[in-house]
Amino acid sequence: MARRTGLRLVTLSPHYRRAWMRMANEWHRSGKDRYDKMLTTANVSFNSLCREFRNQEKGRKLQKGYVPCTWFWMKAGDRIVGRISVRHTAIRGRPWTGFIGYDVAPSARGKGYATEALRLVLPYAKKIGFRSIDITCTKNNRASAKVIKRNGGVLIKHQYVPQEKETFSFFTIKL
Repeated sequence: MARRTGLRLVTLSPHYRRAWMRMANEWHRSGKDRYDKMLTTANVSFNSLCREFRNQEKGRKLQKGYVPCTWFWMKAGDRIVGRISVRHTAIRGRPWTGFIGYDVAPSARGKGYATEALRLVLPYAKKIGFRSIDITCTKNNRASAKVIKRNGGVLIKHQYVPQEKETFSFFTIKL
């Protein structure tokens, strides 16, 4: 069962600018470029970044290879500690991406935030029409596999993905 963390899922708005910038800068300092492009946009206009997320949710102005996707930010106290997103459709030709993606800032790992965020986002996935949700992680990502299993994920298969040069674990969660 998911540990209760006091976590809330929020959509990005100017109200969360400072907390989001802190999280994105933490990723940058850790040597991961996960949010660098978004950070560049946010430094110019945080409102523009918020608008990009709303457009992606509505399927407007999507970049090539992108699908409609809703982004939620994990808020714990006054901090944004990570994100979880739900793709509304599969990414053509990339089945290993699954429908849900998440990450937790390095300083916030091991506190149950990903498990709780996945638990909190599953009703949204059901609301937008999913009866079950496919979710993947690399086979060696034991922490992510635990998160998925704690939320009812059932392992379907392990499969090597040549494009990524890695083996992925494919799970499904009935909603």
